[in-house]
Amino acid sequence: MEGFRLIHVIQPIKPLTQMHRTHYSTAGYVLFYMIRTEPYTTQHICLQSGHFDNPNRLFHSIETAWKGCQSSLHDVKELIPEWYYQPEIFRNINGFDMGTRDSGQTLGDVILPPWARTPEEFVRISRTA
Repeated sequence: MEGFRLIHVIQPIKPLTQMHRTHYSTAGYVLFYMIRTEPYTTQHICLQSGHFDNPNRLFHSIETAWKGCQSSLHDVKELIPEWYYQPEIFRNINGFDMGTRDSGQTLGDVILPPWARTPEEFVRISRTA
C-alpha cells in the first residue's frame, strides 16, 4: 500500500430530510393489520415459514399499535385504507389460533379503545376524525 494516503475529512452532520427511511404501505404492514382476514392470514403464515409470528409481535390492540408508532423510531407503520371501511380486520371471525402473549393474553379480536364498543363503531368514528 505504498503511496496510499488516508485523508480524513470531517463533515458537519446534515439534518435529516425525511422522518422515516422506509417505504410506505409495505406488504408487511398490510399483513400486520389484515392478519385476521383471508387471504392475508395465509400470506402471513407463508411469510413466517408456515406458522404465525410470535404473538407478542402481532397486531392485537389499537392502543398498543398507537403507542408503538409514537414511541419507537423503528415502528413506522402507517394506517391502511381498510382501517376506515372494513371492520372485519378487527375481528378473528375465522377463529384462528394466533397464540398467547407473554402476558398470558390469548389473541383473538383486536382490543378496541374504550370509546368504541364494536369494530363498526370504531370504523365509523375513525372516518369522522
